[in-house]
Amino acid sequence: MRIASYNVQNLFDETDAGANGGAVKTPAALKALSGTIEALRADVILLQEVGSHRVLNRVNDALKRPFPFTSVLPGNSDRGIHLGILSREPFELTSHRTLTLWDESGMALLEYASEADAAAERATPVRIQRDLMLAEVDLADQGVLALFNVHLKSKTNRPWRRLAADDIRAAEVREVAARIGEYLLEHADRLVILGGDFNDLRSSAILRPIFDLPLSDPLGESLAASGSNPSTYWPKRRMRLDFLLLGETARDRMVGDSATIHASQRARRGSDHYPISIDLDFG
Repeated sequence: MRIASYNVQNLFDETDAGANGGAVKTPAALKALSGTIEALRADVILLQEVGSHRVLNRVNDALKRPFPFTSVLPGNSDRGIHLGILSREPFELTSHRTLTLWDESGMALLEYASEADAAAERATPVRIQRDLMLAEVDLADQGVLALFNVHLKSKTNRPWRRLAADDIRAAEVREVAARIGEYLLEHADRLVILGGDFNDLRSSAILRPIFDLPLSDPLGESLAASGSNPSTYWPKRRMRLDFLLLGETARDRMVGDSATIHASQRARRGSDHYPISIDLDFG
């Protein structure tokens, strides 16, 4: 069973772009995106930067073998980019979009929700910027596969924001780590995987709470063994921003050196990120 994560870069159609100010995905980019998804041969794909369920279904319908189960969870992004999923298996979804962010002292982070609010100096509590999606797949005798999907705050920010982008991402990391840590304790027998675009490097101190969890980074281990340091965000060198982290039960099911970055010219035409994947063995 192949699990993938893929930031599909501003997957907007005309309606999404009109509402959110984003560029419409061109027909050529949509074709490249569909081709990349086909070539993945994945059973589940965790997606970031999806504009709507409508545009996701448009991509899915263009596949030679469409996924029977698709969904998008609208988050709190002021850019209209959300988390999505394509799956060959049915799943139950849980959203964490109402999570409030806190600083290290336990005080709620306050931020301007809009430029008008900034002008009026009207700050409100900050919620996780996109979401933390949990998709639970019941594999019957094989157990429950729990897939967490996240897209952490990028390093860029609106000029009228009062908080630094790193401060927001650090608060998101603390909340994500806390929720997944609780889930691991409550469901030790489940196959837990955290995937997504972390918008930071493995070496970043900001990401430490996530990497302090009992989750392995098989792609990182494989790259370290080979001495290579490729990008998943291909416009820049040595920028592995996309991760698939496995709990112990999931890692026990992983197929050898299956952790892969799917780099290709076609993938470059579809998005500014390469998809990544791992394989699980249920034989």
